[in-house]
Amino acid sequence: MTLISLDGSQFSDSDSYILGALTLAAATGQAFEMDEVGKLAAVPGVSPLHLTAMRALAALCGAEMKGETLRAKKVRFAPSHEPRARDLLIDTGEATGRPSPISVTPLIQALIPVLAHASDEGLIRLRGANATPQHPSVFWLRETLAPMLAWVGIEAGIEIEKWGWYPDGGGESTLLVEGNLGNAALPIPLVWEERGDLVGMWGLAALSPRLDERVGQQMLGTLARELGKEAMEPVITEVMRVRSPGPGSGLFLSMQFEQVTAGFEAVSHQGMSAEQVAREATDAMSHYFWSDAAFDPELATALMIPAALSGRSVTFTTSELTLPMRVLEFLITRFLPVKVSLTKHPAGGQVQIAPP
Repeated sequence: MTLISLDGSQFSDSDSYILGALTLAAATGQAFEMDEVGKLAAVPGVSPLHLTAMRALAALCGAEMKGETLRAKKVRFAPSHEPRARDLLIDTGEATGRPSPISVTPLIQALIPVLAHASDEGLIRLRGANATPQHPSVFWLRETLAPMLAWVGIEAGIEIEKWGWYPDGGGESTLLVEGNLGNAALPIPLVWEERGDLVGMWGLAALSPRLDERVGQQMLGTLARELGKEAMEPVITEVMRVRSPGPGSGLFLSMQFEQVTAGFEAVSHQGMSAEQVAREATDAMSHYFWSDAAFDPELATALMIPAALSGRSVTFTTSELTLPMRVLEFLITRFLPVKVSLTKHPAGGQVQIAPP
């Protein structure tokens, strides 16, 4: 078995680097070794997120691991068989031995392409934060990413059983994946150079049970005012109480175009007011809306590995080329015989992924 050697000091985005490597290794069956893990991170070494991902993916591909400890500087991950889905419980608190605010979103994103290659089906249950300011929420995965994954042959059933707000966590989410990544019956190239006409927009203000409903109304009021300033279309809005063990709130926005589903959000943290939460989400949506790009950077990044594993030629524009995209560009070409190019484009940037 060929061992792929990676230098952990090559990129400052250690999460994208090691999680991307773990995903590609588990999906392709190729082993890798990484030195200097997270050397450029604020806290070097294997983090609780990395450790949780290593254990979860190893459970699917029977990987032999070295460096399976917190703050390890060197890891090795060697799959022993093709991915086999099974019922699995992933608790982000196990890495540290206590309840954790770690987001389960990066774990779900790492698991989806691997499960799409699996020979069986299994329900994955995840415990941990699922609505945090550091990562997209599981709600975003369900409402925005999942519809786009269907284009590359992945049906991802994602549900939130209980919301886990930052920093308390305590959320519960489920994942069930059906896929045919790399299926020769899907040879048609996918091209998203534009998103098509806007079909509809909606906004959801989600609140934990004990928060005053006026918090949600303040979010939606600010949203309406900001959209008016931007001369954007009105949004169908709703305030929803969600089941959660701790306090929290957020504004979740969705834009449905003819060819693309886009989503933007903000989650309250560090004493943010309802108005600040609404402006943060609206600013992100406005920046994308007035660009000519098909995808925003978050969606573009999330689709790169599934697209590369699909065996299809995929091209899309994005409003910005980011470091996580550069990390995945590097990793994909190390694990797969595909060409990946990130180039400047009038819309911001263009990503092209082409099989040999």
